[in-house]
Amino acid sequence: MSATETPAVEGPVDSGATAAAGGSGRRWAGWVPPAATGAVMAAATAYTTVVNPNTSSAFPVCPLRYLTGIDCPGCGGLRAVHALTHGRLVDALDFNALAVVVLPVLAVAWVLWMGRSLGLRLPEVRLGPRAGIVVMVAMVVFGVVRNLPVGALEVLRSST
Repeated sequence: MSATETPAVEGPVDSGATAAAGGSGRRWAGWVPPAATGAVMAAATAYTTVVNPNTSSAFPVCPLRYLTGIDCPGCGGLRAVHALTHGRLVDALDFNALAVVVLPVLAVAWVLWMGRSLGLRLPEVRLGPRAGIVVMVAMVVFGVVRNLPVGALEVLRSST
């Protein structure tokens, strides 16, 4: 080979653009799902903060509550978010106590997911194979208990 010839290169050639962007395209693509999820949830929360679910017809009516008068586990969730974003914890608990407990857990899970996708060394929470069943059972139990006509439990009903 003469000094003016270029050596043959086999395989993909990296012009440095990938490295300059912070690594492989796959590594950077890992932050897109949590970022998109966070953006959608932030937009939904902002909308729920501005538009009051108690007075606006912009939000759907729960079909179960509309047809039967029974609160589903999610009834009052949007009103609870609205109350939380306005600093009214007691009202949020009145609308949906389960949402008030679950929302911070979901927020922490999202922060861990986003942080790990950016390469931060954060704890990884692993749930067992029965975690989904436990969550579903908890939701059903909450849905049943909040509708029982027992004085002390009626506080769990979604106030209208």
